[in-house]
Amino acid sequence: MSKPTARPIVLAVLLFFSLSYSLTAVAASSSPKVIQLVEVSSIEKTTLTISWLPTSDDNTAHEDLVYRVYLSKKADFLPDKASLTQEKAGAMSANLTGLTPATTYYVVVTATDEDGNVSWSNRLEGKTAAFNPKRTAVQVHELPANQFAKSAQRFKAGDYLVSRENGGMLRKIDTASRARQSTPAQHGALNELFSELAFSSTIKLPDLPEQL
Repeated sequence: MSKPTARPIVLAVLLFFSLSYSLTAVAASSSPKVIQLVEVSSIEKTTLTISWLPTSDDNTAHEDLVYRVYLSKKADFLPDKASLTQEKAGAMSANLTGLTPATTYYVVVTATDEDGNVSWSNRLEGKTAAFNPKRTAVQVHELPANQFAKSAQRFKAGDYLVSRENGGMLRKIDTASRARQSTPAQHGALNELFSELAFSSTIKLPDLPEQL
């Protein structure tokens, strides 16, 4: 009877380590987690601002992940070199300029780790503003509350007076209060103030996970 050889045992050991290494390599080369694209907004007619939540990767730090922003006027576009508009490492937002006013754009963002693995975001749309924000001459003046009456005549009608005292005060100067040098009786409203400052924005938000 021939003596058993150690060769099958050696081959089995080599096979075991080979499989272990392969599995480890596969695990190490996994893609970054899926990106959550959360906002596409526009204040100026040729600009879009894109925002996303930071993703993570097993082997690449967030600041080393390369984010690429793809933009198109077609909803079903496939991201490629032609639609690539910006590339930034460790970013969470991007400003895209030189766009067409009052136009709907579709956005996709990818993240690439140091091993070249890529993950994709959801697809989100946003529309550029039709006009740039109107610049108005409305002024907001912060003063002590006891100086509101004296200051009513110093500033023009339509301006706002604010104070941090008494829990916060916001008053709008009208013509009558200027004439009698009294504290403006008209309470200012924040929504009115923002309206007069003419901020405009088109924002699209997706459904976010409940844990957020």
